[in-house]
Amino acid sequence: MTVIQHDARLIDYLGMRVHDTPRSIGRYLRYTVSGRGRFPEDMLRYDGATALTPTDESTERREIEVRATGCTPARWSSFGWSVHQDVKEYRP
Repeated sequence: MTVIQHDARLIDYLGMRVHDTPRSIGRYLRYTVSGRGRFPEDMLRYDGATALTPTDESTERREIEVRATGCTPARWSSFGWSVHQDVKEYRP
C-alpha cells in the first residue's frame, strides 16, 4: 500500500475527490477534523466519508478521524469545523 500525504492548504479551494475509476478503486483519504458542538453529519455524505471516532454531541472541542473518498476543507469550515493539515491518500 502506498501512502501519499497532502497538505490540506493545497486542496482548500478545489477540494479533493478520489473517483471510482479502474485506476482509483480502493483509494481513500484519511484525515482529522476538529470542532465543537453538533457534528455536521451531512459532511460525511458530502465527502463520501465514515467517522472512525465517535461523533457525540459534546460541547467541548474535539477531533474526529475520517476515512473518505473526498476532502473539502472550505465546506467543513462553513460548519465551523476545520480539516487538519495532514490529509493522507492511501492507494492499494
